[in-house]
Amino acid sequence: MILKYRKEMTMRKRIIEISLVMMMAVVFTSCTNESRNEGLNQVMSVLESGINSNSENIEETSEKDEVKSIESPYENIDFDLTAMPKQLAYSTASRMNMMSEEYLGKIVKMNGICSIFHDEKRDIYFFTCEINDETACCTLGIEFELDDKYKFPDDFPKEKDEVTVVGVFDTYKEGVRTYKTLRKAYMCDAV
Repeated sequence: MILKYRKEMTMRKRIIEISLVMMMAVVFTSCTNESRNEGLNQVMSVLESGINSNSENIEETSEKDEVKSIESPYENIDFDLTAMPKQLAYSTASRMNMMSEEYLGKIVKMNGICSIFHDEKRDIYFFTCEINDETACCTLGIEFELDDKYKFPDDFPKEKDEVTVVGVFDTYKEGVRTYKTLRKAYMCDAV
């Protein structure tokens, strides 16, 4: 009975993934930015409701160990990109960049490769979590600012380390540019 249930859930998950790819193709071939944004909102709404309702069932049958947080104060995660298929995680991160006001103050968990930029003039280090799409042809980075609990440089990740972080999504301006970041972020065990 459990084996049959797992096969059904795997098939449902695969159908959702295929539907996502097809819907995203339609959205990104739309003629105007307005229709793209409207289509993307519809796709994400459908997928978020499907992921949330199916994730409970998938977790019950999963044999993998869950990711352990290192004393993270975040009990409820609003957007867990680590639990999504790669293409959906990439699409969600892309949507976070395009429509950041919808995600402000939300708890986000993500994993990817750490990229570091050092602004020598101000002697500030910027850390990003780089997320690849399914084919690894496109990369998108979201900055993260580790909580004060972490001491630089000993507790910070190195360039190209695999990282899993959870934090509060926020934006800030420097000059005319708006940047996205996870504030008060905590590093978690690798997925």
